[in-house]
Amino acid sequence: MKSERKLTSFDKVAKRYSKDVIPYRYPQYLTMIHLLELGGSEQVLDIGSGPGIMSLELAKLIPKGYLKGGDISEPMVALASENARRLGVSNAEFMVEDALNLSFPDETFDVIISSNAFPWVSDRKKFLKEVFRTLKPGGKFGLVSLADTVYQEFADALTAIAHNYDDRIPSGPDFSVAGARVFTQQNLANFVRENGFEILRSFRFSAEEPISPEKYLNRVNSIVNENYLDDLEPDEKTQARADIIEALNQLFGDKLVITESSIFVLARRTE
Repeated sequence: MKSERKLTSFDKVAKRYSKDVIPYRYPQYLTMIHLLELGGSEQVLDIGSGPGIMSLELAKLIPKGYLKGGDISEPMVALASENARRLGVSNAEFMVEDALNLSFPDETFDVIISSNAFPWVSDRKKFLKEVFRTLKPGGKFGLVSLADTVYQEFADALTAIAHNYDDRIPSGPDFSVAGARVFTQQNLANFVRENGFEILRSFRFSAEEPISPEKYLNRVNSIVNENYLDDLEPDEKTQARADIIEALNQLFGDKLVITESSIFVLARRTE
């Protein structure tokens, strides 16, 4: 249920997400682009392209190729299209796409990438089935997904205050409290392999960052639009925000160090 809510919450946070989250994930995008070893003429699909930052960086490296960016959120697609015009990238096109029912014919793309969309889809096997279907035999698939330790401090703070709200706030050990599905490196690589792909590389990418509790909560909310407070009344939400910040202060001090952590999987279609 939380995952389904999350898909629509991207509509409301498109510009905030671009401003508050993308800069901290930029090294991840560049790492994945480097791993792909592009030749310059590939046909590429970015599933869950968001504001298009990774898509546009990649499009610059395929001057004889073309990039399609698909996202379920219309505001994200509009923002990505605006970014393409602003940066003068003409070989990239963005459109509304459902990752579980892609509109492209079989074996269309040489490369398919997806960065941090996978944790939010409702049917991850169907997602990979669509990647397999639209990828050419031997084509590369680059997947970035949230690691099991990401935003652990937020999950701890939410769990610490949940009892004050009669279990109407989710609690748990990881970012699944906000609707995400998080993975260990081994679990994600195995899952991709079991769905028809050869694993070329898999690893965890992590970077520590000092941040204030207030900015940290704003970062989280720029991703999930406070969907973890959906069951509270408006005045309760105001109190819950204050309680989360206080819990972060009590658990980690007025300055905390978080770890942005993702799992990378580079794979190849086996048929």
